[in-house]
This record gives sequence, C-alpha cells and structure tokens, in this order.
Amino acid sequence: MISNRYRYIFVHVPKAGGTTVKRALGDDPTIEENDWHHDLAHFKKMHRDRFDTFFKFAVARNPFDRLVSAYCYNVRLMQENDAIHWRHYGDLYRWLAASVEPGDLPGSFRRFVASAWFDKSVDDGFPIHFKPLTRFIAIEGRVELDYLARIETLEHDLRNIAKRIEYEFTGVSWLNKTPRADYQQFYDYRTCTIVRRAYAADFELLNL
Repeated sequence: MISNRYRYIFVHVPKAGGTTVKRALGDDPTIEENDWHHDLAHFKKMHRDRFDTFFKFAVARNPFDRLVSAYCYNVRLMQENDAIHWRHYGDLYRWLAASVEPGDLPGSFRRFVASAWFDKSVDDGFPIHFKPLTRFIAIEGRVELDYLARIETLEHDLRNIAKRIEYEFTGVSWLNKTPRADYQQFYDYRTCTIVRRAYAADFELLNL
C-alpha cells in the first residue's frame, strides 16, 4: 500500500494485522496498491522514485502464532466454500477437507505441518498466507524498511509510525481476526521443530 499524501509504503504481510493497520491509516484518498499482498521488492521495482524517499514499514508476528492463524483462516475459507480461494487453492483445500477432524483443529494442524502440503505451501508461498515474513520484507537478504512493527505492540508502534508520517492516529480497532484457541495449544515438540526449520529466517530476524 502506498500513500502519496503521507508519503509511506506499507508492506501488508498476511495474518499480521495488516487489515487493522489499513483501517487505522485508511482516511486517505491518495492510497494506491491497496488490493494485494505485495512484497517490498515489488515496490522497489515498480515505484523506485517513491521507494527511495517514502517511509517504509511492515508488521511482524511471532511465526508460531502467524502460522496457526494462516492455517485456521484457510480452513474456515475451505469450509465456507469461498469461491475465490477455492479457485486459487483448490488442491490444498480438497486435502484439508479430507484431513480436518471436526472438534480437533490443533490435531489437524499438526497433521498439516507434518505433511508435504506444509512444505509446499511455505516453499511456494502459496497460499500467500504461508509465505515467510522475510520473503516479504527482505531484498537479496537485506531488510530495507524504516520500521518493523510487532503485532504484539501494534498500537504503540502505530503511534510511533503516525508521528513519523504526520498522521492523526486515533487508536486501533482490530479487524479480520480468526477465532481460535491460543496458538500454543496447536504445538507439540515435533511440530515446533518443523516450523522452526521452515521459518528459520523469520525467527532469526525477530530474535525468537
């Protein structure tokens, strides 16, 4: 997302509070590129003049928590027969439809992480919700942001960002949250090990 009025570029990482950020900073008719999860490299390639001068930021989330949110979100869309997502992710959704056990979402999640579908989803970044954070915000291994907020301290971070871009920030109203149990209930030792390996660069970046 680009704001010409407030001169910022926001990299919307899926399942990391992006919809909430857009609502909090959304009173702006000059916004462009607000309809997709573009990575930082896209903005550098397509908007180099503004990339070099605009304030660039994104929001990060604990990879364990973000992955559970991404999984539960896609399970919900699968179960609701969301036409757009079924068209894009039909093969995965058919596998989910056969593997999700009603009443045991944590167990179903652990089976997903142990499957080839998890490796494929992370490696391909498809569905995009499983794409690692670092592949959104790093260009040739370097994070070229001015500010990396954390979802755990989002209101505090957005106040700092608002001061930098001279935006009148009035607070956070959480949107698009996926109802579920605490993410820690989804993990056992094996699942933690697999996820740490798959998102190793994210854990290193966030010092987790």
